[in-house]
Amino acid sequence: MSLSKNKKIFISLFLMIIIIGVAVLYNHYWRNKTELSQRQPKIITEFTTLYSQFTPNMKNQVDSYVKAGLQCEPEGYYYNNESVCFICSDIIPCFYYQMVNVGEPEEKMNFQEVVLTGSFSKETELTFYSQGIFKLLNCQCAEKCFCEEEIEAELLEKEVTFIFLGTHQNAKDKLAELSNKTGQGECKFTEIEEQVFAGFECGNWFGVLIGNRVIFNTKLVL
Repeated sequence: MSLSKNKKIFISLFLMIIIIGVAVLYNHYWRNKTELSQRQPKIITEFTTLYSQFTPNMKNQVDSYVKAGLQCEPEGYYYNNESVCFICSDIIPCFYYQMVNVGEPEEKMNFQEVVLTGSFSKETELTFYSQGIFKLLNCQCAEKCFCEEEIEAELLEKEVTFIFLGTHQNAKDKLAELSNKTGQGECKFTEIEEQVFAGFECGNWFGVLIGNRVIFNTKLVL
């Protein structure tokens, strides 16, 4: 009689442990699932509203990097902290922005910087950060990256450098030629040291010239 009672108590405790264990596992599963869904970005495929929130500068930069740099029509986009990220297959360029007042009822998103994320080759990275110039010059990479006319290309973080043959003036002339060819328009040069060091702005392109080296995405600091 006593043994049978002990068996019932044991079975009851065993079942209670199983029920508690199942409840704990179920709670853990749903908590992880909820956290994962919160971490996954919400993909948006309607672009009209997004583009209406851009300043002209932000729109120009997105067009230059995404359409010219990646030759991509984005599949969608999502927000990540203070950036908007465009989905181009496995490549995701993220544009950091700042909200600014441009004299309209609502503030607009203004370009701050761009970062390339995802899975991509060195050639793609150079093409992206040079806004398409790397591909335009038919560049290829092995141990080093070389383009047509024996132009050498280098990448340091987000700064793309093209080393042209000849003089400082040759580099300026080639840059101006590329700018007109791609629709960036006339280049404006700020000579700091004649035939040695200058800043440039060609439409959405900006950077510095040092001798025959043209460095993109580097602000001129005086």
